Amino acid sequence: MSVGMGLESSSTDGVTASPSVSLHAKGMEKKNADTQLTGSLGVSMNSRKGVEAVTLSASRSVQQFKSKTNECGETTTEKAGMLGAGGGGASLSLNDASFTPSKRVGMSSSNVMFNLNLENAFYGMDPGMKFSGYRTTQGYKQSEKYKVESAYGYENTTNATLSDVLDFNREKDRTVTNNTISLPLTNYTYDLYNIQGQGIGGMYRPYRSQTGFIFDNFTQDDSFGGTLGVEIGAGTGTHFGFDATVTESESSTGLWTNGNAALPRFLEKKTGNYPNYEKVFFKNIGGMHVDQDQNLFKNNLGGYDPISFKLTGAKWSRGVTYDYYDKFLVNKITPATGTPFLARNQYRLSRSQSIQKLTRKEASRFGFKTKFSPYSKRGQHDHHTSEIRILKEGGEHYIYGRAAYNVVKKEVTFDVGTTPSANCDTGLVAYNPGSDNSPGNSQSGDRYFNRVKTPAYAHTYLLTSVLSSDYQDISADGPTDDDLGTYTKFSYTSKNKKVPYRWRVPYAENMANYDEGLRSLKKDNKGNYQYGEKELLYIEKIETKTHVAIFTITARKDGYGVKGENGGADTQDPSKMWKLEKISLYSKPEYMADPEHATPIKEAHFVYDYSLCKGVLNNLGEAATAPAELGNQGGKLTLQKIYFTYRNSSMGKYTPYVFH
Repeated sequence: MSVGMGLESSSTDGVTASPSVSLHAKGMEKKNADTQLTGSLGVSMNSRKGVEAVTLSASRSVQQFKSKTNECGETTTEKAGMLGAGGGGASLSLNDASFTPSKRVGMSSSNVMFNLNLENAFYGMDPGMKFSGYRTTQGYKQSEKYKVESAYGYENTTNATLSDVLDFNREKDRTVTNNTISLPLTNYTYDLYNIQGQGIGGMYRPYRSQTGFIFDNFTQDDSFGGTLGVEIGAGTGTHFGFDATVTESESSTGLWTNGNAALPRFLEKKTGNYPNYEKVFFKNIGGMHVDQDQNLFKNNLGGYDPISFKLTGAKWSRGVTYDYYDKFLVNKITPATGTPFLARNQYRLSRSQSIQKLTRKEASRFGFKTKFSPYSKRGQHDHHTSEIRILKEGGEHYIYGRAAYNVVKKEVTFDVGTTPSANCDTGLVAYNPGSDNSPGNSQSGDRYFNRVKTPAYAHTYLLTSVLSSDYQDISADGPTDDDLGTYTKFSYTSKNKKVPYRWRVPYAENMANYDEGLRSLKKDNKGNYQYGEKELLYIEKIETKTHVAIFTITARKDGYGVKGENGGADTQDPSKMWKLEKISLYSKPEYMADPEHATPIKEAHFVYDYSLCKGVLNNLGEAATAPAELGNQGGKLTLQKIYFTYRNSSMGKYTPYVFH
């Protein structure tokens, strides 16, 4: 057995530790052969990201030996060859960091030079003086300082214009030179969805049938240059002269259009698609699926071999061919379907579980009693997803018909000066609200200010109905007792109806996360924070044809929101989090007859305290409320007990489940 440890440290990624263990063993020995077994396990952990990856490998080999006897009668053994070998390995990536795509800012540059030559004729000599100077500046274009950008996600990539932001990231991005041998790795940053519910679970993501393309949004840089030379000669040969030149130039980045004959292959077709063509579809990650379109992979995409386009044109006017070729750029690949578009057009990918989504506009007409968030505005958010339907293999429907919204999110970074009020123990720095975190930043550093504001979007889709395979909505009014089949209906409530829950990182008032930058530079000290407002919903009732479950929630002593963008506990008009105190299960006929006086069949009671993470800023130290709270120690909400009561019996209170 051997144990190893790898350590790596950098100013950008922090410390990465990679412990590993490997085991080498000899198996059962047979005549003239033995077996070798090898296995290894490794883990990669980062100080900033946590556990990043787990790797596992195993191998087995059988070595054959042969014996020789020399003239003296001595026998020796030597390797005769390998009878067989095999092995395998797996790697699980747990923490692939990504970020919100951003737009490169257009720059304006100027370079001005000045020369002055003074001379004086004196007895055949021309003594004089010469002065010269230059001024170079670079900064953001005025039009770039306040920008409203349209952004398109993975599902709507084809709707973007040349100036819009697309949802992708690049790894190892760098300047391309004559010595560049490989381009940066580009990948879509599509959304991953987690499904949770009784009898269902997993992850899924969207897929596009068309092989598309992505590009940086159009950005233009302007440059101005000029020179001015003046010569003045006094005395008997008085003379005067000057010369001036002015140059203006523009450079831009964006989609490659000129000479790009391959571009039409990757455009979404607007007409001529097969009836069963899916522009975007959803499927489970790791699920069993059947792909009937074999031509797309084998013929249209070259099978397992890489494919590429040929470059054309002269050195300074390169283009690319319409046709694409195999890895040796010899054999042209002709799509078997006869279509120039690289798309899954004729056959759909067969899935055992169907996942559909409805936008707000679609759900208002065809939704299954969809409940819209008050922050989802008709007309403004018609393109937002409002309902997700999942049809399982057995015919059961799971309908996630209530979208909970993040109303706004702000990511702010700004200059905090050359001598910031920073606390290295907490990693925070104080700032002047309304001044430092604004475009008018006047600190002693580089006066940098950047704010990215993301408008409303859904952060969670809540389960609203589970329908049996034989369910039929008789009255078209959603799940009711007159319907055929069975159903389970979920209802939710919001306790922050005046204002959404306001969150912020860091929590402290007028404090930001401190980024020291380079220690060799004093003007690059930065502060940053994230602030947002979101909708919090809590389960209120679960209903079937025979039973009703009522959820009782009460306010927490921690989990207070902040006053606003500059942080600090909100005590005047607080936005709070709530906790589950008890669940009461009723017979439906009894409950519907008299909800207030109905006796529950069974109740689950939850008892808490605040003993974990003592000293958190969002616990204001209020007194605990019995019987659901044992005490308030100033920490985070901590579940201590669960007990059950039945009808009028409270015996279960004395035999609780206790957590330590």
